[in-house]
Amino acid sequence: MPVCQKQIKTMYKATGTIAFKDPVTKLTETFTKQVFGIDVEGSSFTKQFYLECLNEKIDALTDLEVGQRVSVSFNPTCNTGTSRDGKKIRFVSLRLIAIEKLQTVTLEDLLQEDETEEPASPLQSGNPINLKTK
Repeated sequence: MPVCQKQIKTMYKATGTIAFKDPVTKLTETFTKQVFGIDVEGSSFTKQFYLECLNEKIDALTDLEVGQRVSVSFNPTCNTGTSRDGKKIRFVSLRLIAIEKLQTVTLEDLLQEDETEEPASPLQSGNPINLKTK
C-alpha cells in the first residue's frame, strides 16, 4: 500500500535593505508577480537575494521603498519546463512568504538616546568614587 507523505515546507529568513523593485508583471488573468532584491546583512561581502512575490503577496511591497531595511521569510522553489526551442529547462526561485519593515536606527538617534539616559552607575556619571575603607 503506498504511503502518502505530507509536503514539508522549509522557511528561510534574511535581513537586509531593499535594493530594487521591478514593475508588477501580469502573466495571466489570475497570475501576477513582482521581483525585488535585497542586499543581505551579515556577510563580509555583498550578497543580493532576488525574491518573487506572487498575486496577493505583491500588496506587501507597495508601502516599501528602495533603501528600507526589511526582514523577509521565503521558500526556495525548483521548477522544470520546456524552452521555446524544445529544450528542458530548470530554474530555482526564492518565493516570498512574509516581509516586515524594520526600523532604521541612525548614529544620530543613538547619540541622542545617550544624552537623555540617566547614568546606570556612579562610574558612568563622571563623579569620583571614594574607595577608602575604614
